[in-house]
Amino acid sequence: MPYFPPLQEVNTKRLVTDTFSGYNHNLKIGDGEFYDTMNLSTQNFPLFENREKRGLLRHMKNPGGMLAKEKLAFVDDGKLYYDNAVEYEGLSEGEKQIKYTSVCYGGRK
Repeated sequence: MPYFPPLQEVNTKRLVTDTFSGYNHNLKIGDGEFYDTMNLSTQNFPLFENREKRGLLRHMKNPGGMLAKEKLAFVDDGKLYYDNAVEYEGLSEGEKQIKYTSVCYGGRK
């Protein structure tokens, strides 16, 4: 029977992330931050899952601008849509600038 020398024990450690600090696309990131989250969703945090497939909301006839924050706002064919409902009609043709403004009342958004 061959003789084998004793193996040296290797120190190991286990790191568990219990706080998700979010997406951070910098060269140095902290514990709990992710540099790349392609096709990941944190909707069921602390578990990560595959992001749902993107879908088509509508075919635009004459797009003029778009903004996505809490809900989607866009201009198409002279109409301003917010959350896929017409909010304003009669806009002139051409590209528009849509500005997002956050308003707080009594310390609440």
